[in-house]
Formats: sequence, structure tokens, C-alpha cells
Amino acid sequence: MLQKLDQLLELTKGRKPIPCVVVAANDPTILSALKEASALNIITPVLIGNTSLIKQYSNDIGFDISSSEVVDISDLEQASQYAVNLYKGKRDFILMKGMVSTAIFLKAIVNKKSLLIKDRMLSHVAISEITSYHKLIAYTDVAMNIAPDLEDKKKIILNAVDVLHQLGITKPKVAIISSMEKVNPKIESSVHAQLLVKWNQMQNQPECIIEGPFALDNAISADAANRKDIRGTVAGDADLLLLPNLDAGNLFYKTLNFCAAATTAAVITGARVPIILTSRADNKNNKLMSIALAITLC
Repeated sequence: MLQKLDQLLELTKGRKPIPCVVVAANDPTILSALKEASALNIITPVLIGNTSLIKQYSNDIGFDISSSEVVDISDLEQASQYAVNLYKGKRDFILMKGMVSTAIFLKAIVNKKSLLIKDRMLSHVAISEITSYHKLIAYTDVAMNIAPDLEDKKKIILNAVDVLHQLGITKPKVAIISSMEKVNPKIESSVHAQLLVKWNQMQNQPECIIEGPFALDNAISADAANRKDIRGTVAGDADLLLLPNLDAGNLFYKTLNFCAAATTAAVITGARVPIILTSRADNKNNKLMSIALAITLC
């Protein structure tokens, strides 16, 4: 089981390099992450975007892209569509968002003609390493689904639990997050928590333990849980947080990364291949860890 995110790099060792197709690769931070991944021989970059800028930035950081495929498409919609169309049933293939908005990038992916889509809901899963928590913490969904209903949340949990299973966490502890730890009929997230707990108990699926509702503090702090007399297997020891909506999730993600100096790996799951969707403002290390996570999930 992973204890630190950099262990993802160990998991990728000895594997055949995988094509990493990057939309709008004309960014020094992205290229720096790709340089490290290439040096580890875990990817073969396919760089789509403004060729002159890609070459300029690569030269600036000493990244030799002479053997990489570089495709000159500056229009972001066209670049996104070109990248998606490169997937033709390839088993080993990862797609990465560069200096393009999430909306444009995802529009190409969810197109009905896209071969990337299968019969599963797409959702975003992030895994962070922070000094204030005793283990890695995963959370979902912070970038894909705006206001998931109860059935959506079941699918989002299934996707995230599948990721954790592949990382060796066999029975993840899932905390359903709300603004409080008691069910309030006026607060939808707390009602959803109660129903998701019952779903888990009745179906025994997915292979995880679901408890809630939790306020954030008592999901990740044993001390907070004890002070509020909150008992259970998950309290203070969650592996996975289901956040109530995209607003809450995105705020949590960016607070960890920009205020708590978290190291984070993030992917979109549910498609035929892992899709790396980090913030354009994320640092090099987070992008590198996300590449390693995507490769591990292939």
C-alpha cells in the first residue's frame, strides 16, 4: 500500500514507455514534468500545441524533444480533438491537459464520437500527501461533475474505489462529507450520506466501508472525532472523501495545494484510458505525480 506519492514512480519502473499525449504542451512547467518522466523512461511524449513555443521552452529547460512527436496546432479545440482522435483502441495510452481550459479539453473527450468513452461515468480523483495527515488522502470529485445526484455519487464512489484498489488499498474507508455530522433534511449532502451508507450496507458494494455524514474535521482528525464523540471505523481515518459538489471539491483541492503545500496526483477515471487533468497553475511535481498515477492505472 502506498505511503508516499513518490512511490508511484517506483511502481512505474521496468514498464514499457507509454505515449503521453499532451494538449497545449507549450508551457515550461508541463515540459519540465515531461522531461523528468522521459528521463525515467516511463513515457514517450506527444506534444500538441504551438510548436515554436514548445521548442523554445524545451530548449530553455534543456529538454531534448528531437525524438518526440510534435504537432503544430495552436487552436485549442482542434488540438483537443486531434489528441482524442489519436486513441484508436490502444491499450497503453494516457491523455494530458496542458495549457487549455478544462471545458474545452473535456468537450472533445465526451463527444459522442469519441472512442475514449465507455459505459461508465467520468469522474475526477485526486490523491494528496500532506504533513498534517497520517497517510495519503484521496478525494472526489473536484473537476468533472458539478452537482452530482445520489445515483451519480454512487458511480463516483465506484470509480474512486477502483483507483484505490489498483493502488493496493483493498477496503478503503470512505467518508461522505457534508457541513455537519448529523442528517439534516434541509442539507442534501447529509441526506445523501445517510442513503449512501445504507446502499453500502445492503449491497456490500463497492468493496469499501462507507460512513457519514462527516464534517471535514472529524473525517480526517481523530482528535476532532473524539471531541465530538463521533464513533466508527472511518472517523479520523478516512482514505477517501466524497465531497458534496464541484464547488466544495475544487476549493478543497486548491486549498491543499496552494495553502498546505500538498503533493497531489490527479486523474479522470471511467474512460478507456487514464486522463490527466491537473490545474494549469499546478506545480511540476504535481504534474509528474499525476503522470505516474495515470501510468500505474493503465
